[in-house]
Amino acid sequence: MREQSFDRNRGLFTFAVAVSGVATIENWALGSQSWIYGYGSGLETIPTFLALTYEGRNFSGWAPFVAGGVDRFAFWGNASPLSIEYLLFASLPVWLANALHRFLQYLIGIYFTARLLTDSFGQPRAWAAVAGLLFAIFSYHTVGQLFTLPGAPLLIWGLERIFERKPAWQLSIAFGFACAFLTTFSFGVPYLLVFAGSWLLIRSKITNLRTLAAFLCFALALALPNLPQAVAIAANLAESHRAEWTLEPLELSFNGLFYSQLQYDLFNQNKTLSAITQFVPWAAFAFGSAWAFFLSFRRGRACQLATYFLQIAALFFIFAQKWLWLSLQGIAVKFAPALGGIYMGRFFQIPASLLIAIGLALLLRLIWIQISSATARLVLTFVGVVAATFLILEPKRFLAVPLGIGDWGEANFKVAAVDRLRSSTTEPFRVASVLPLQPAYAYAQGLEAADGWANVFSRRYRELWLKVNEPLYRETPHLREIFGVDTGRAVDNFLLLGAGLVTADPRLRLPGEDVSLALRVGFDLDRRFRLDLLRLLNVRYLLSEYPLKGTALRLVHAPAKYPEWPLARDIYTGLVHGAYPPLPPEIAKASQLRQFWHRTLEALERKARGKDIFVYELEGAVPRVRLASKVRLVENGQALEAMVALSGESLKNEVVVELDQAEHLVGRLSFGDGRAEITAYGPDFLVSRVSTMQGAFLVIANNWNRYWRCRVNAAIRQCLRVNHTQIGMIIEPGEHLVTLTYEPPYLGWNTHALTAELSRSGE
Repeated sequence: MREQSFDRNRGLFTFAVAVSGVATIENWALGSQSWIYGYGSGLETIPTFLALTYEGRNFSGWAPFVAGGVDRFAFWGNASPLSIEYLLFASLPVWLANALHRFLQYLIGIYFTARLLTDSFGQPRAWAAVAGLLFAIFSYHTVGQLFTLPGAPLLIWGLERIFERKPAWQLSIAFGFACAFLTTFSFGVPYLLVFAGSWLLIRSKITNLRTLAAFLCFALALALPNLPQAVAIAANLAESHRAEWTLEPLELSFNGLFYSQLQYDLFNQNKTLSAITQFVPWAAFAFGSAWAFFLSFRRGRACQLATYFLQIAALFFIFAQKWLWLSLQGIAVKFAPALGGIYMGRFFQIPASLLIAIGLALLLRLIWIQISSATARLVLTFVGVVAATFLILEPKRFLAVPLGIGDWGEANFKVAAVDRLRSSTTEPFRVASVLPLQPAYAYAQGLEAADGWANVFSRRYRELWLKVNEPLYRETPHLREIFGVDTGRAVDNFLLLGAGLVTADPRLRLPGEDVSLALRVGFDLDRRFRLDLLRLLNVRYLLSEYPLKGTALRLVHAPAKYPEWPLARDIYTGLVHGAYPPLPPEIAKASQLRQFWHRTLEALERKARGKDIFVYELEGAVPRVRLASKVRLVENGQALEAMVALSGESLKNEVVVELDQAEHLVGRLSFGDGRAEITAYGPDFLVSRVSTMQGAFLVIANNWNRYWRCRVNAAIRQCLRVNHTQIGMIIEPGEHLVTLTYEPPYLGWNTHALTAELSRSGE
């Protein structure tokens, strides 16, 4: 029986393989020089997986990140070390891992969407193939989506098979546990469970206590392996930047009241694709629902198809009600304010492609059986083939120039200058990247970055970062909207230095700056950022694709050839939005095809040579641990303003403490000198040997978090919050071994054993 089932579905699997190959053909054909779509993938998730391979220096599974103090699990909601993706990128070249991942995403999504049509809706295999193709059409998969989105068809198909028979809790648990490794908690689990439960209810699969219990067993098994991330997020959420987010506003417009944008951010970058993917599904479901409602009163094949379509349409319209989901969030926020930082749009975006594919396939099937004319059917087939071909190939055409030519692909993660910087010293230090060079390129090669994309990070750290960028916000007021300076809700979860040195958006340009001159002498950073605050963060180096200039900024490494053209990139996607360098006269007069070929060859040669960047040292950057001789005591909430006044020697010799921490100072505002050196260091611990004759005040440039534990000679000491969001403690005269460990309560660490081990490593 199983062999017959396999033979019956072999054609669907072969079809899914073929379409998946076409959908990812550029990744295989170009190999190591293929483009890697930036947003959600090349700028976020892939660098995180690569960074996880650099244990001990950057961050690890249970370690803090972003200047220390925020759980790794909480930091990246869609990149977990407990995943198939991590194994791919840890063991394969980046281009191959990316190509294989995208291929598997399409294969799983297409095949199991098709299987849903045959096994759950009883449709012929030809129409099942149409549904699978539609799923591919309304998808542009990147690693940033993991297997959450393409795994939705697999999840629903498996649940339908379980609920077709008497559902057993053992099978439900096994299936839920298997699906858990296709997603993460913050990125998928709650959304998938709400969708799956709604699907089973509308499809009348949950009808009694037995079926309800089976679903609850599945839900528990899906959530349990991802629970560490959920607990880590919950533990940090109240003090995170999300805790003070304003709710997403509702407006009296179509897009203000309803969701229509799919998860695939690529579609929103192309006006044609955006219009098709947003409004064609809505029009089809609106028209189809009215027609299917009429047909549902008739007998025969059309009646059953109409009923199926209405079920899918109901799910589509329920999850598209933006006003409803945001209203429910508003109610929840009254009881738990931190829930205001949850993105409600994924309730629609995660299942959207599956619902659209099944709904459109059923609607087309309804139209097909109502048409008796062979000519009309031929026309419908022709239009469908043309539309499918366009929607599969248009993303490739659209990306061919801005990423195929304008980007570096795998070379983004293999910069020789970054490798040399990583091995230049054993002392811990941080780097920051001046856009358009994305921070991801730093930690993808094992450097500890002070900036980056983060789902959850400290509210105080965000406040400090806004203060770093404050000069830029004054020069270019539009940046205040992008970073959410006034609203508290930035347009994305990032900690970036500005929004690009060169940009096609005139609202983001620095007034009066001559870009042509800056390409030769350097872009002025003193007008943009408070470099001394970066120094306080232990940021020792700045990375950039363009030359820079600023106070006490020393060039460490420059590319062999300075950039001659200001290539403007979008800060969210990495797509080139500005003009490309002029072509040679003989090429400029040639056909567009020859011009494209010329630029393509140039891009391939550039990628083959490898990427190079500018590296600048911030002279005077404070070390990770230091002894401060003077405490500057300020009113609560005034630490940042006091820190702005620090410069030169005062950066190293002074520390700013607010009044709410003053009781732990025991009246002391001045301290003696001494010596502090790091003897052992990791992402979640630091061991320092401190020697002082008169007593000292130790400052550790890690981001303060209530779960850091300070010990002096194994005795617990109070960790003071200093410099707005750093760690400090008083050290008595003598020689001491100071340990700093990250000990959130949910880990259940044996702190005595940990301290003893770190003490031995520090001796």
